[in-house]
Order: sequence, then C-alpha cells, then structure tokens
Amino acid sequence: MFRAVTGAFIAVLAASCGSATAQVATPFNWSGVYGGVSGGYAAQTGRMDQTTPFFLPPGERKHSLDGKGASFGAYVGYNFLVTPMILIGAEAEAATVQGSASKKLSQFGAKIEQEGQWTGSLRGRVGLVLDRTLIYANAGVAYSDAKATVEWTPVGSRWTYKAGTGRVLGLGIEQAVTSNIVLRLEGATYDFGSGKAHAYDNIGGYEFKGSQQSVSVRGGVAYKF
Repeated sequence: MFRAVTGAFIAVLAASCGSATAQVATPFNWSGVYGGVSGGYAAQTGRMDQTTPFFLPPGERKHSLDGKGASFGAYVGYNFLVTPMILIGAEAEAATVQGSASKKLSQFGAKIEQEGQWTGSLRGRVGLVLDRTLIYANAGVAYSDAKATVEWTPVGSRWTYKAGTGRVLGLGIEQAVTSNIVLRLEGATYDFGSGKAHAYDNIGGYEFKGSQQSVSVRGGVAYKF
C-alpha cells in the first residue's frame, strides 16, 4: 500500500512538474488590450523670466519653482506584435500631481507660485520583446493644468503662464508575471513649451516669459485582456 501511494505521489508530482515546465516554456502573448493603475513620484517646474528692462523690486528677473510629490494614475492601451521581438502600440494615461508650491521673491511683497493637479497624455510606443520582458520607449502629446504665477501683491499685479498642451517622452520596462498580470516601471519627461505670460497688471509696463516642464517615475500593474 505504501509503495502504491508513493508511486502515485511521484506520478502526480512528475505530471505537475511537466505541466509547470510547459507553462513556463509557453511564450507570453503581448498583443491585445490592457489597462492598469500606477503610482510613484512627479515634479513640475514652472519658470518665469522677465523680458522687459525694468522691474520692482530690483534684481528679481528670473524665477523657477518646483512642485513635487506623490503621483497616482491609470492607463489603457493596445499592443501589436510586428515580429516575435518587435512590438508597437498606443496608450492613453492620466495621473494626479501634487504640484503646488510658493515662495517669496523679496521683501517687497512679490512671490512666485507653482500649481497643478493632473496631467494626461496620448502616446505611441515601440518595444523590444524578450519573452516575458518588454523594454519600450514612447512619445506623444500631453496636457497639464499646471501654471506658474508671479504676483506683486502691493500693486495688484499678476503674470501667469499655463502649461496646456505639450509633448512627452518615456522609457520603461514591463514584466509579465502571469498570463494576464503585467508589472511596469516607467520614467517620463514632459515639456509644455514656453511663451508670454498672461498679465493681470494694474500698473503696466512689464512682461514675463513662462515655461513648464515635469518629470515622473511611476510603477504600475496592468491586466491584459
């Protein structure tokens, strides 16, 4: 009886090992629709440079400020295998950004503020498939509600530059841990360009050039359908 039970146990164990080996050997199919959530860190930098020759308080001509903190988001996309090792795809993502910060510029009551709550993008991507590992790069258009403001409170003057639409470049790596669950780590840089700051100015005569950039590093987990 003992020998029979032992033999049956060995047979089941061998069958299980064979099944596991076959499962591991089966290539992961990267093609198809996926959706996931992400979390990590992001920083937004607002810059305001004076372009007119005179400004009070004196010496305050170039300013920059970082708003940074935790970032949480969601993404959805579609992959297509061109060859067994080359993948192309498209992805949409949106994420929150804790991007608010402010600081005094001088003893005359001037200050700079950086604000922003979210960013989003639509990207195309291309990747190198190494079995269950994907190394990829992406690029596309981005949008943000971030803005930088220089305010001179005593005279009621404000100059604001809003990020709006820009571009995004990213690099990342993904790892399929099951037939449906895919982990990722991605870094991205966003550039929302530069331009003349919109003025709410009660005294006139001053102009600022504004610009907005941001970076993010987020990890994610997705379900592949």
